[in-house]
Amino acid sequence: MNKNQKMWLIISIVIIIILALGLGLGLGLGLKKKDTRDDFSEIFDSTKINIPLDKRCIDSSFKGTSDPNHEQAECSITFKIIPKCKNVLEIGGGLGKVSHFININLKNPYNHVVMEPAVNSKNNTGDWKIGKYLIENKKNHGDKYTIIPKFATELTKKDLKILGGPPDCLYVDCEGCLLGFLKSDIGKFVLKSLRFVVNEMDGNNDEIDKILKKNGFKLKHVGYGCGKSCYTNVYQR
Repeated sequence: MNKNQKMWLIISIVIIIILALGLGLGLGLGLKKKDTRDDFSEIFDSTKINIPLDKRCIDSSFKGTSDPNHEQAECSITFKIIPKCKNVLEIGGGLGKVSHFININLKNPYNHVVMEPAVNSKNNTGDWKIGKYLIENKKNHGDKYTIIPKFATELTKKDLKILGGPPDCLYVDCEGCLLGFLKSDIGKFVLKSLRFVVNEMDGNNDEIDKILKKNGFKLKHVGYGCGKSCYTNVYQR
């Protein structure tokens, strides 16, 4: 091996060492870097679930869906939690299936308010149809809850009088709106009286978890949500 060949061999070895160190450093930093993803993007782990799916929630009698398993996960939680509640503020009624199962599990079914802004939609859009089906499903199933056609942050203390007292259970499925509600004045007021918060964890999960735990809540149960691709957390104080 002549002098030039030795020089190129040394240079090649140095380059390989530098690349190897760079790759290792990059991987190390990657492992240490804080994961800023929302909880919803994490790999779903079914071993966290301690409220299983309830067969009683397989029901094809609700208009607006042909899937008898629609909202089965969220409905299943009602049998575990709602009998412990005096009254329920529900944010996001949707088609009314979860609302129905909340209602039948309440000792006084009139102590139940469902906030669903789609009921107030004036045009023939998807939201309008949701509101239409909510009203129809309430009537068809003989439910006793009161529908308030507002967004969560538009809730007033006067609206809450329908419950017969401050709500002790907040049941939420509103596509990530809970954080905004908790930060609003009315949300802070509602939070004072709550014993249970049930929320489908589909957005702003870390901040919601932080606020609830700061206010004395502990994560007690975990059910399925988003079909079976995210969690529905049950917090209790």
